[in-house]
Amino acid sequence: MSAKWSIFAPIFVPMMYMAGGFGPAMTQLFYRIGDSATNCFTPVMPYLWISLKDAQDKYDPNVKVGTFVSNLFLIGMILLVVWILFLIGWLMLGLPIGPA
Repeated sequence: MSAKWSIFAPIFVPMMYMAGGFGPAMTQLFYRIGDSATNCFTPVMPYLWISLKDAQDKYDPNVKVGTFVSNLFLIGMILLVVWILFLIGWLMLGLPIGPA
């Protein structure tokens, strides 16, 4: 996933710096939080299809991609909330983000 960040970083880092003075470390943190929450149900994730086949073999042979992804969407949104709460707690403790 670092290849995706190397494409987006030249856009996101200056944009976030101009928008609110967020440094590169905070910008990457925002990106990683959003990216990790959606990786579990994106169709381009190769393990989605392996997990779907495993769910069909073990639990329900009639489960299709839409049903499987809609169930994973809830997990992704819960993960997003947990990551945001963790970030808020980290900032409230005054812990540093990045090398600065």
